[in-house]
Amino acid sequence: MSKDMMAELAAELLRKSQLGKLEWETTPFNDLYQLVFPGGRIAISLERGILISLRLYGQDGVSLAGQLSAQPDGPHYEQLMEIFETARERLSREAVSKALDFLNSR
Repeated sequence: MSKDMMAELAAELLRKSQLGKLEWETTPFNDLYQLVFPGGRIAISLERGILISLRLYGQDGVSLAGQLSAQPDGPHYEQLMEIFETARERLSREAVSKALDFLNSR
C-alpha cells in the first residue's frame, strides 16, 4: 500500500480517535494498541521510545497490508504520536473508570 494511502488512513484514525469513535484495545505488549475491524486490524506502536509505527493487517490479522513509520522530526511523526497518545489516554481513562466502579460497588 502506498504511503499516501497510509497517510490518509492515519489522518482519518486521528480524527475519529479524537472524537472518541474508535474502540482501541490493549495488547500483551507495552506501547502497542490495536483497533480490530471486520476484515483486519490496525496497530500503532512506539518502539524504543523513538520509532512510531502504524500497521494495517489483512483479514487474517497477520499479513501486513501497509505500514507508515516515523522518527522524531520526520514526516507524520506528530500525527502518529497523537494517534498513539489518544489511544493510550482513552484506555487509561477506561481502566480508571472500571477500577472506580469496582471499588464503589463494594
